[in-house]
Amino acid sequence: KINNLKNVEIINLALGEQEGATSLYFNPKQSGLSSIVTQDKNDFIVEEIKITTLDKFSNNISERISFIKIDTEGYEPQVLRGAKETIKKHKPTIYLELGGDHFESSIESLKILKEFGYQCEAENIDLKTIPAGVNFIATPKL
Repeated sequence: KINNLKNVEIINLALGEQEGATSLYFNPKQSGLSSIVTQDKNDFIVEEIKITTLDKFSNNISERISFIKIDTEGYEPQVLRGAKETIKKHKPTIYLELGGDHFESSIESLKILKEFGYQCEAENIDLKTIPAGVNFIATPKL
């Protein structure tokens, strides 16, 4: 609605490793910091939301999925695990945020991408030196 885009559909749903419900920690002052990863509750409003996997969600999509963007404030490994079959089938380019305050999940994300047969430009970088908000591209190994 904000940018009057006709080809964008907003779906109020979280993606993760399994279906169910989870808590979303929503920051009304900076919505980009909202996450399923537990946050300091003083700054965040906690809201129950539905969660599914990208594999389940993409069953309803007939077109090839060529690009996936993941910026989930530390929840990237769970989203990747729930997208295993979609990634295997479509072999999309994956653009994801790594580093910042989410060092452990960044390492886990790189491990999962490697297991999926992907290479990422962040593999040879010390992720502890990467500030928050930096995105990397992962592509299938040739």
